[in-house]
Amino acid sequence: MAASTIPKFRLWWLPADERENMRRLMIQEAALLDNVPSAELTTTENRQMSGDMDDNFFSFENTQITSTKAEDEIRNYLQDPCKTLDSLKLYPIIKSLFLKYNTTLPSSAPAERLFSQGGLIFTPHRGCMTDEHFEHTLLLRYNRPYWAQVGE
Repeated sequence: MAASTIPKFRLWWLPADERENMRRLMIQEAALLDNVPSAELTTTENRQMSGDMDDNFFSFENTQITSTKAEDEIRNYLQDPCKTLDSLKLYPIIKSLFLKYNTTLPSSAPAERLFSQGGLIFTPHRGCMTDEHFEHTLLLRYNRPYWAQVGE
């Protein structure tokens, strides 16, 4: 999803059979971000052609194809030839997806907690631990709150 929202990449890097799945996934995510009420659906009608009803024998009714603003925007974005990030200004929903999936967390708290746990494990008494043993011990200690869930 992160690469698909970058105008330079879009969907060309995906194998052909996976492009439609990614497009659908983008529409689902965009619909969650957009929150468009159903009253704002755009409707297109395929009207019967003028002429005899005999000519349109198999055309029973007018058919309606509905699409949301998110679907229209994604379709236009995927067809847009512009490859610069400035083109995201034209697509506000895609821009929000881009920010959601391509922004890193500004906090270093998780890394600091991990180093704090490591400092408690790597004491002079345990100074000759191998790297692998240290890693396993650190992960076990850091994930202690989840042990009860595993046992159930």
